[in-house]
Amino acid sequence: MLEHVDYPSQVLKSALEHVKAGGYVFLSTINRDFISWFTTIFMGEHILGIVPVGTHTYSKYINQVEVSEWFQTNASNFEVISSKGCIYLPLKGWVFTDNSNVGNYFMAIRKKT
Repeated sequence: MLEHVDYPSQVLKSALEHVKAGGYVFLSTINRDFISWFTTIFMGEHILGIVPVGTHTYSKYINQVEVSEWFQTNASNFEVISSKGCIYLPLKGWVFTDNSNVGNYFMAIRKKT
């Protein structure tokens, strides 16, 4: 969802204020890469029409590494526990992968105790 907001760091900071020690934040967003552009904007918006044109803005996509680095720099009392990639396969639907650097990804972040 972070790819849909203008100030993702403010959204994260606001969410983190409500997490108790040992608690979790889960997020999902889209990597800024060719595959993401191709599947979400070109195919999803322009070819298949699954979502309206303009739903996604490529420059708002955030690479998984950037989110991890943001936590190291701005929220050192949190740790990224897991990051999983997620891709859409036309004949299978959504499939999780171990590669969180391409396409969509989900992250689990825990507040240290």
